[in-house]
Amino acid sequence: MKITKIELTNIRSYENSQIELSPGINIIIGENNSGKTTILRTLLFLQNSNLLQANDIRKNEYAGTVKIKFKDCDSKHFHPNLWNTIGINYDSVIINIYSTIALHICGETFGHYGMQNSNSIIFNEEPNNFIYPFLSKRKVETFNEDVRQQATNSVLGNFYNLTAKVDRISTDNFPAKKEYVKACDEILGFPINSLASPSGKKASYIVNNFGHIPIESMGEGVANILGLILDLCIADNENKLFLIEEPENDIHPKALKKLLDFIIEKSKTNQFIITTHSNIVLKYLGSAPESKVFQVKMDFVNKVPTSTITEINNTHQSRKEILEDLGYELFDFDIWDTWLILEESSAETVIRDFLIPNFVPKLQGRLKTCSSKGVDKVRARIEALTSLCLFLHLQDSFKDRIWVLIDGGENEEKIIRDLKNSYKSWNEDHFLQLKEHEFENYYPEEFKDEVLKIKDSEDKRESKRVLLKKVKQWWIENPEDAKESFCKSAYEIIEILQNIEDSLNKINY
Repeated sequence: MKITKIELTNIRSYENSQIELSPGINIIIGENNSGKTTILRTLLFLQNSNLLQANDIRKNEYAGTVKIKFKDCDSKHFHPNLWNTIGINYDSVIINIYSTIALHICGETFGHYGMQNSNSIIFNEEPNNFIYPFLSKRKVETFNEDVRQQATNSVLGNFYNLTAKVDRISTDNFPAKKEYVKACDEILGFPINSLASPSGKKASYIVNNFGHIPIESMGEGVANILGLILDLCIADNENKLFLIEEPENDIHPKALKKLLDFIIEKSKTNQFIITTHSNIVLKYLGSAPESKVFQVKMDFVNKVPTSTITEINNTHQSRKEILEDLGYELFDFDIWDTWLILEESSAETVIRDFLIPNFVPKLQGRLKTCSSKGVDKVRARIEALTSLCLFLHLQDSFKDRIWVLIDGGENEEKIIRDLKNSYKSWNEDHFLQLKEHEFENYYPEEFKDEVLKIKDSEDKRESKRVLLKKVKQWWIENPEDAKESFCKSAYEIIEILQNIEDSLNKINY
């Protein structure tokens, strides 16, 4: 069973929004308090009828509606009084909220729901549950030591019954045990089992025959990761829905990548809706087959918070833009040895795609070019990069690996002076300025006339884009001629790249 579509009308900050979901992985990004969690909570209402109430109606409106569409419905998930009335033709749930909550399915009304009825639409006990929720605020003060069946099978949305789930999966010959042991080793780095306690059992790391460390004595992140691992292992080929809020919290990036690999594997048979602020989560999960990325934005309309959610196009540029919109910069510290910050994208394209491969090929895979999209954004680009370098390296050695190259001109010259003054401990030779004010002047002689026309163009940005496209096509079709021509026209830039290579070779890694 899968959820294919969700529509929100006058629910919290949503006035009228809808999205069509992937049967695999769905990632939702957006700033804090923009409306990401609302999506998760409205879906979880199916299994927890206390999550939607009258105060969830949008400000200044008297009613709100949630419509959830399904595919391949399975009767085992639904309470019999609902399923027996509707039958197999059922494909959607409509939830209307007034002062109370009414449930509508295929035209049938089921009275007031939620506040006056403790029943949920879908079972919240295994194996008939449909949803595994991992929302924020799932921390508990104590872990229940009861490991009986009711405690084990309950889907609570927190970690109160974590020990019971550990005890179940640790049983010899339990089908999911092998996968659980492997996941603990790869993601947590150590196994968690259950041991007898005065009131039942405790989830613990076993040190020796008579020594152990209970989960209460471990960091909060361990329970967060362990709870998700347990449910992922149990949900093998089960077609469950995982609602996960910010999986990057309380987990080391290396362990996070292993966890994301596990999620991708499980998405072959389960559906995931995940909110995140992490570029690692977005890049990893966004590359999974059939994955979709959605962006939530919130604005104020007549002083009322108003959220919209849209699907991001599955293109490199679109995904790059949403990462940058979140404040993240596209630097992969596991790959690049040095970075060259440039003023504009045309310079980046020519240097990255032609000059480096043809004149300084040893920089390929070592130097990361980064366009600032304008001279006024060069400083912001450097600051973003340096803050990330400091966080990852905890030292200043990165400063010898960053280069800045911008166009000629008085304004650019002032920016270079200011950067040198701001980063006095850096090698000032790494702050460079070209002689030409327009990068297109470094194009081969074959394009001289077209470069001159750009100056008189009404839309210089578009003219530059069109010319760059033409130059790229030319060097693809005439590689030897292009190399000979660029060797003359872009000699100044080639020499700078060669100096970067020489400097890089002198660094002790």
